[in-house]
Amino acid sequence: MLRFPEHYRVQSVLGLNTFLVPFNTAKLAVLASIDTDDNGITWEHVSVSLKHRIPTWQELKFIKMLFWDPEDEVLQFFPPQSEYINFHKNCLHLWRPINVDLPWKKNMSETKTVWHKYSSERPPKTGHFLITAYKYVDGRNRPSGDAQVRTDLYDKEVECFMSEAYDGLFVRAWAELPEPYKPD
Repeated sequence: MLRFPEHYRVQSVLGLNTFLVPFNTAKLAVLASIDTDDNGITWEHVSVSLKHRIPTWQELKFIKMLFWDPEDEVLQFFPPQSEYINFHKNCLHLWRPINVDLPWKKNMSETKTVWHKYSSERPPKTGHFLITAYKYVDGRNRPSGDAQVRTDLYDKEVECFMSEAYDGLFVRAWAELPEPYKPD
């Protein structure tokens, strides 16, 4: 959530929350606001500028951490050239929508791993799987006190584990891995 560091507040410019923030040898001019657009999306907005140059990555990162929590996702947009408006040539903007889910973020509760018991359901013939297995000791047919529970990647196509080979390994359960990212 956007916060206003009161100890850096200066006289308001254009009716906005205005701050002068020192960083190393620079004085960063910051304007902050919360507004709702025509689509009903509420945006937290911070602009950062300097008199004689554009802010650096380190300066933007410092402002992000000062005005938002570490886990808040904040965006910087590059609009289409035909829609670009430049009121101040040395100014960059940070934005955070607060009442909308970002399209690339998935609700973690929706991405549960589904485990299948190997004894009753075998994985498909090809693909990569996450497995949980016991390593039997001394040829016993059940886990002993020295048995190891392992989680590893298993490639059914070549019938091997990704990290190392196991002798006497008994797979207890398996889960499908998500599809890897494929660019358009």
